[in-house]
Amino acid sequence: MSEAEDRSFLGEDFLTWMWFRSETGKASFELPGHHSIAVMLDDFLTFGNAENEEMVQTLRHGLPTKAPEAGVALRSGRRLASASLIVAEGDEQWAFTLDARKMDYLSVKCPESDEDAIDASAHGDDTSRIQSFLRLSEIMDGIYRIFLAQRLRKEYETQTLPAIRNWVQTR
Repeated sequence: MSEAEDRSFLGEDFLTWMWFRSETGKASFELPGHHSIAVMLDDFLTFGNAENEEMVQTLRHGLPTKAPEAGVALRSGRRLASASLIVAEGDEQWAFTLDARKMDYLSVKCPESDEDAIDASAHGDDTSRIQSFLRLSEIMDGIYRIFLAQRLRKEYETQTLPAIRNWVQTR
């Protein structure tokens, strides 16, 4: 087992923590150098099972986070392996899928900037897209740092984890 696979549970915990926060009214984050950041899970969830990597449950379209199957998956011990996310900062919005086990961004849709609308040249478009992707990466790194800081505190085991478990049971 590689070192990355060994820590894949952190990405799964991260996605579940963001889902928990979004459904309990705590889905906005204040990051240095940014406006308020809002995060929500969108229309695609994949659940896996640590013991059986081949068994995968996918929920898509509409609001899969509200589907009874999503609650059943969590209560039965399935791990959130990937999810579509929407991240918003001010008027800008990114949509992408986060593979929790590898912490990879898939199918990233960056916000269209004024520069994109004015300068449709390949070079201008690429530069703007790269800058936007870097901003998304910086935002997600900041949110992940918040998660890790909370996850590593003693209070996580006594306060946050019981709150998440209660949220899972009452879904």
